[in-house]
Amino acid sequence: MTLPRAARLRLELERVPSAGAIARRAIDAEIDGLLSAETRSSLMLVVSELVNNAVVHGTGRYVDFELMVSADGIRGAVRDGGSSFSGGGHSVGGGFGLPIVNSETRRWGVSTDGGMCVWFEL
Repeated sequence: MTLPRAARLRLELERVPSAGAIARRAIDAEIDGLLSAETRSSLMLVVSELVNNAVVHGTGRYVDFELMVSADGIRGAVRDGGSSFSGGGHSVGGGFGLPIVNSETRRWGVSTDGGMCVWFEL
């Protein structure tokens, strides 16, 4: 990936239903024109899934989101106040977010240092 510049974005989002949309708008403003349409679409889908998951399952008032786009690739992280991770099973009306993240990313994982953090690389 050859980019004219690197982009870094950090957001503290309130745990409200619109948090995913707020994150997507901020990404659009920061990385406008840096990514192909396919990569941008994958990034937006992954961010939506992870932020919405943190809103639904996290604790505390805020969800922290960080994104770094550079020549080395795209790396993001979503942190919430949670202390556990439940990645299994599907329920009626949801439960497909992490399989989507798995299919859209190069790598992703979970860290529990300082709260729940799901990170990803595209």
